[in-house]
Amino acid sequence: MHTHPGLGASPRPSDHDIQVDAAIAPVFRLRTGSSYYGAIIVSPGHDGLAFTGHFDQDGDSVPIDRIWEVGSRFRLTHSIDNSEADLTAAFDRNVRAFGPAIQRTLADLSVAIVGCGGTGSAVAEQLVRLGVRRLRLIDPDLLSDSNITRVYGSSAADVGRPKVDVLRDHLTRIRPDIRCDTERSMITVRTTARRLADCDIAFGCTDDNAGRLVLSRLATYLLLPVVDIGVLLSSAEGGSLTGIDARVTLLVPGSACLVCRGRVDLRRAAAELLTPDERTRLADEGYAPALGNVEPAVISFTSLVGAVAVSELLERLIGFGPAPRPSEILVRYHDREISTNIALPNAGHYCDQSSGKWGLADAEPFLEQIWQA
Repeated sequence: MHTHPGLGASPRPSDHDIQVDAAIAPVFRLRTGSSYYGAIIVSPGHDGLAFTGHFDQDGDSVPIDRIWEVGSRFRLTHSIDNSEADLTAAFDRNVRAFGPAIQRTLADLSVAIVGCGGTGSAVAEQLVRLGVRRLRLIDPDLLSDSNITRVYGSSAADVGRPKVDVLRDHLTRIRPDIRCDTERSMITVRTTARRLADCDIAFGCTDDNAGRLVLSRLATYLLLPVVDIGVLLSSAEGGSLTGIDARVTLLVPGSACLVCRGRVDLRRAAAELLTPDERTRLADEGYAPALGNVEPAVISFTSLVGAVAVSELLERLIGFGPAPRPSEILVRYHDREISTNIALPNAGHYCDQSSGKWGLADAEPFLEQIWQA
C-alpha cells in the first residue's frame, strides 16, 4: 500500500513506487510462499478515495479496477483508470431518490441469489428493477404446481422446468442487457460454493439449515456480505394462520454468524446432508430429526421479507438509517411489530476476528469444513 498525500495528488505510480514494488515483491513471495503480489496507491480525491493498483502472478500483471468495502457501510470505489457506466433514463426515479453514484454502484455489483423460490424470485426482480446487471442464480429444484403461486415470472407452462431457468428468462425480459448466470445446484456442493468468490454480495433465500451453514462461513472466509432471509408461517390445526414471522440477518465482518445467533438447527443441518437411506435409518433410531415436512408459504409474506432484505442493501450503500446499524431485523407481521438487534461473535468462534479466519479464502478444505461433494 502506497500513499500519495495531499488533496488532488495523483495516485498513479511514480518511479520510486515502481522501484519499491520491484524490491518488495520477491521478499513478499518468499516469506508468504505465495506466487501473488499486489500493490495499491491511494490519494485523497475531491470526491473521496482515489487509487490505482495492480495484481501480479508469474510475470502477468492485471490492473485492480475496483475496491469493495464491507462492514457497517458498503462502498464501491473505481480506479481512476476505470470509466463509470452511463446511466439510462430508465433509472431516473432512482437517481432522484439516492443520486447517480449509488445507481452506478448497483449497476456494477455482482449479486448471488441462493434459492430461487418465493423469496429469491422476489429479491431478484427487485434487484434487476433497481439496476443490478450481474446476477448468479443458484437452485437445484424444478418448478412445481405449488411454486406458481409465489415464484415471480412463472406460469403453468413452466412447471417441470428448472427454477433458475424460469427466473433467468423472466429477469432478461425485464432488462435484456443483464448478465444472469444460472446453476442448478445446491450451495452445499463445494464447486458451487467456490463460485461465489467472484460475487460482491449474496442473498440467502434457502430454507435448509445445511445451506445456511455454508453461507455463514462464506461471509467470514471470503469477506462476502450475506443477507440471510427467513420466513415462518404458523398455522393451527384446520388451517387458521396464527403467526407471521420474518427475519433478515446481515452477515458482515464484526457481526455474529448464524451459528452464534442460534439461527441454524445443527441437528437438522446434519440430517439434510445425509442420503435418504441414512436419514430414514437415523430418524427411526431417534438420532436424526425427521425431515420433509412442507412448510406453508404465501406470496405477500415472502415478498414482504424480500423487500426488507433488498432495502437493507440500499441502506448500507446510502446510509439513511440510524447508527449503530443493526445486523438483524425481525418482523412479526401478525402483531404489526418490527424490531432490530446487534449480536457480536462468540469469543474464539470462526466469525470472531481473534480466530484469524477473516478472509482466509484459500483454506484447505474449502471453508475448513467437510464436504459431501
